[in-house]
Amino acid sequence: MSPAVGFKKQGLACAIGGVAYFLGFVGFGQFYLAWVCFLPLLWAISNVTPRRALGLGALYGGIAMLGGYYWVIHLLREFAHLPLPLAMLGYLLLCAYQGFSLGVIAFLTRWLAQHARWPAVWALPVALVVVEPWYPFLFPHFFGNSQYRFLWITQIVELSGMVGLGALLGLINGALYELLNARLERRSLVPIRLVLPLGLTALALIFGVIRIGQMDARSEAAPKIDVALIQTNLGARDKRARREEFIRRHLEMSRQAEAEHPELDLLVWP
Repeated sequence: MSPAVGFKKQGLACAIGGVAYFLGFVGFGQFYLAWVCFLPLLWAISNVTPRRALGLGALYGGIAMLGGYYWVIHLLREFAHLPLPLAMLGYLLLCAYQGFSLGVIAFLTRWLAQHARWPAVWALPVALVVVEPWYPFLFPHFFGNSQYRFLWITQIVELSGMVGLGALLGLINGALYELLNARLERRSLVPIRLVLPLGLTALALIFGVIRIGQMDARSEAAPKIDVALIQTNLGARDKRARREEFIRRHLEMSRQAEAEHPELDLLVWP
């Protein structure tokens, strides 16, 4: 985009994109947002220096992690026995650190655009592939984790790993950005920038459909056993603090399961 956008608009775009990013993950389940969540960030960094892109990406990532790691406050209070202010501080520091990875991705995306003249459709997936496996996350995660509900697309992980799935998502985000940018600037889009991402996505979906069919058939033909999983709704701390009660409840529920389902082959305790 030709004119540089103001900081407020850039910040708002990063906030919108960051919210869309975390909504795709477990706990929210809007996986389809991962296919477009980088669009606001790509717009925000389109005419800035790589250093400015680093800051905007860190803002984007910090907001994304604030939504994704909301459970850390409870974890720190429950298991580290921290008071709420310290738990909040730990949560904010974690989110800033984890989110900085997206700042590095934004930096590299913009650096490739500025120095190698790469469009976003190529620069973003390369940045994801370079940064995600090597960033020293405290809680490792991949962008591709967002597709846990989209089984047709996740089968490609068998061939490409999680990095490959993230790169595919980056390709589509970049392609959509290039398409929208071309429309706004009233210029033609270089066909390969749309055809290649769509073609690779189609191949991944075809592979996924075939592979799921193969695995369903294998599962159907496999020998079966009847399993009961015992869940007493006691916390991890209770396992030590209330050992006798923990065992008593498991035994009671196990006997009940055996009585109701005498055909059981296996009982599993957590």
